Amino acid sequence: MRDERPPSLSEHAPLVNTVRILEARQRDVAANVAPDPIFFMTLHQAFLFQHVARRPSGVPLVVLANHALTSAAAVTQMVRRMALRGFIDVERDPENGRCRLVTPTAKGYHEYERVFSIAVQQDQLWSGYASRHMRLGGAVSIEGYAQAGLELWRREPEVTGRRYATG
Repeated sequence: MRDERPPSLSEHAPLVNTVRILEARQRDVAANVAPDPIFFMTLHQAFLFQHVARRPSGVPLVVLANHALTSAAAVTQMVRRMALRGFIDVERDPENGRCRLVTPTAKGYHEYERVFSIAVQQDQLWSGYASRHMRLGGAVSIEGYAQAGLELWRREPEVTGRRYATG
């Protein structure tokens, strides 16, 4: 029996690696500047909250899963966490007792605005750094963008609160 390591997605797909780095950095920065470091909205939750906020009167869980392009089980788990943190409310649909409606809360809107502003700031910082230091032939490659994110982490431990062990 051969003991071989399966190929890593990030080794062969720079876009996947870049997305992973972006998500990890956003999560850490959001947690570090959150008013309540335990109950902050993650980037994934912010993306899901966008779909809920578009229908403030309530969106069924099944429809939310379809809009989020993920499984109903994954959305249900995320909705539970968001409801515990007070970002959304989940109630039975008065017209269909089997259906559950997800509605946004004032705390959810406030937290979404905070996460959105952090995401915009991080994107501007990262893009500016990438364009100054990683320009290849007049454009920033995906590999360069990922490299810029890793370099920012190495240079900014005070922002993220820790140093990352990166390749």
